[in-house]
Amino acid sequence: MTLNLRSFFLTITFLGFGATFAVGQDKTTPALPGPPAPTESKEQDDSDRDSQKRGGDTYRELSEKTGGLFFDGDFKAAPDDLLGIMLDSSGPDVSRIVSNRGIAQSGVATNVDVQVDASTRYVDFVLNHSTRDVFQFSVLRPDGKGLLPLDADVKLGGTKGLQRVRVTRPVAGVWKVLMEGSGRFQFIANANSSISFSEIHFERLVLGLMHPTVQDVEGELLLNEEVYFDAWLHGHVGDPQLELVTPDGAVLEELTIRPDSFEKRGGTFTPTSLYKEFHVRASGVDASGSKFTRVAPTVFSVRSLVVREDPTRWAQPGEPFRFQIQNAGPPQRLSLRAESTSQIPLKLSREIVDVGTGSTEFLDVELLTARSEIPRREMLFLTAISSSNSEDKASGIMQIGSSER
Repeated sequence: MTLNLRSFFLTITFLGFGATFAVGQDKTTPALPGPPAPTESKEQDDSDRDSQKRGGDTYRELSEKTGGLFFDGDFKAAPDDLLGIMLDSSGPDVSRIVSNRGIAQSGVATNVDVQVDASTRYVDFVLNHSTRDVFQFSVLRPDGKGLLPLDADVKLGGTKGLQRVRVTRPVAGVWKVLMEGSGRFQFIANANSSISFSEIHFERLVLGLMHPTVQDVEGELLLNEEVYFDAWLHGHVGDPQLELVTPDGAVLEELTIRPDSFEKRGGTFTPTSLYKEFHVRASGVDASGSKFTRVAPTVFSVRSLVVREDPTRWAQPGEPFRFQIQNAGPPQRLSLRAESTSQIPLKLSREIVDVGTGSTEFLDVELLTARSEIPRREMLFLTAISSSNSEDKASGIMQIGSSER
């Protein structure tokens, strides 16, 4: 479907700090201030450098805490008020309604429905993309009317690569967002409300030598392996539905919730299909009967080959660290590569391993340095690469810092 987005009331195009809002067909209204005027003051230069650092830290913090795929924002041009714009799009009372990301093609619009519920105090529509690309997007109310730049409930903000439209006290219903541009993007809609879906955990039961061990699944589920899940959904809601959805919102399958669980809703799940990426989405009705949706920000996948820390073994001083390699796919030969954050000299117990279908292999990594010299937050990585296809690989990580062991 190809659309001319300028036919809508509010079309937003961010070029650097400038923004153009196309009203109707002909009028344009500048809305955001341009970049600060250059100055040769040393104090101002120092302030700009501080602002740049805070800008970069803010982007990274948002990416880590909200699972956002934040691209190369213009940190050096981000003044402090814009840092506030980015920060208050996250927080304890803010949860995600929609997450949609992909690669846009020029001339083809992406249409996203955003279900806003009655408990929402404000909703943020946020578009993130590379500063090298130009995007524009339109927001339509449930009655089909487009937003106007001077509407009392509309607040606009953004910087290079990051655009936000906030609507306070939004009407409950389906809002529509249309985006047009070229390149990678992520669109999210966040709601400040009494309903939140803060996180979901998948865990696997491991039978150790002495007693069973529960291991948190860090993003990657193994094909055909049963896992337990707990989803933290807060607020006055009826019986919700939990679904696995793709990055662009397509439903993959539904999770079955234990009937006795409340707020921390749980159950078991055995993935029988490979999924490259998915989120978990909760939906249902609130106490007033208004429909709601929430999306947990964590990204998961289902793979036939995973590399994990061996949960049954705790490396003692002088002992190597151990990974386990699990294969649920066809037999294959793997080449192994290990490295640490600080490039500590390492020695692998094996550099080539053959794994059969349904088998688990173990790999020891010896550090060729004294344990006391390992940095506090040192991380150890192991990558297994298929000998028949170098693009087919899996990686595992463990923390080995001396204060943690």
